[in-house]
Amino acid sequence: MATLSTWCGALERVDSASMQIYTLDPLADSRWDDLVRSHPKASVFHHTGWLQALANTYGYRPIALTSTPAGNPLTDGIVF
Repeated sequence: MATLSTWCGALERVDSASMQIYTLDPLADSRWDDLVRSHPKASVFHHTGWLQALANTYGYRPIALTSTPAGNPLTDGIVF
């Protein structure tokens, strides 16, 4: 079974071949809320309130991957 660190290692290999992948904490980075509010397909399960509930209840630490570097408005992202 692959771990997150193994999976992120695979992303690093993809990164060197095609594009940069950045990580962010959707609970701490306000850009995540901006993206969720503006995306037409976002649902309650993308909102920080839901992610915080999962973190509080199960101890999960959410992480989001994006192609947008820090300091720029998010244009994409996927949360785990």
